[in-house]
Amino acid sequence: MGHLNEVNAAFVDVAHQLAGDRGASARRLGSYAAQAANSIASGRFTTVLPETVLSRHEVLVEPDRLDGRRLAVSCGWAAVLVTGTIILLSPLGVAAELVVPVALVAFIALVYVLLAVRFGLSEATRLTRSIGGFFSAGPPL
Repeated sequence: MGHLNEVNAAFVDVAHQLAGDRGASARRLGSYAAQAANSIASGRFTTVLPETVLSRHEVLVEPDRLDGRRLAVSCGWAAVLVTGTIILLSPLGVAAELVVPVALVAFIALVYVLLAVRFGLSEATRLTRSIGGFFSAGPPL
């Protein structure tokens, strides 16, 4: 049963990568499905996928943690970029009353743009809506 859990982890890992790179992930998913079908048709239930495929997919990340990591990386880069921009603009003598609100809006927009560039618009929208649902009083989206 351990081998089938590893096969499942390989399929789940490739399925999670569909949001970022649909073409390559879909080809890899199709290749895994063909290999698994051939192995099952041949009666090789203990080697549904070769060990070379399974060794690449050792760690299974839960979808919530994967979303959290994506958001954290984007927020980190956005914070660095906004902070760097503020530091570069500080010698110009721009008033703090103007810099703080602009920096907040720039941070939110930059997080969305970074997510959209890396994972696509639909995934960026889904991730930002999940954050909005967390802070709202209603049920999560």
